[in-house]
Amino acid sequence: VYGESGSGKTSFMASLAALTFGGQAEPVVITRFLGTTVDSSTARSVLASLCDHIAMAYGVKPSDTQAIASDDFDSLAKRLTTLLPLATATQPLCIFLDALDQLSPEDNALALAWLPLRTLPPYVRM
Repeated sequence: VYGESGSGKTSFMASLAALTFGGQAEPVVITRFLGTTVDSSTARSVLASLCDHIAMAYGVKPSDTQAIASDDFDSLAKRLTTLLPLATATQPLCIFLDALDQLSPEDNALALAWLPLRTLPPYVRM
């Protein structure tokens, strides 16, 4: 979703998140409004948060996911790709990331290479 600041993109994303995957499925919907706090301003902290949220939602213990120290950015990105396939037809996963342009440029975050957008598993939407 693109638009000028203040045009309602965040409100739209929040509404869309509420409507995601209706019907028989019980989706896991994760919404992050980036750049609003220190913890939501770096890709590293967002990745760690997403990994923890996904693991908890699908009943995976941190030790089962080979918990990664949050200072290893590439390992966090790989961890995300190993957690995404946990989504199923009955419990799909939808991740909304608002204001990606508000991320710190640290770890080359604005290039978005840390998001596996081209290789999402079948029951994952981002």
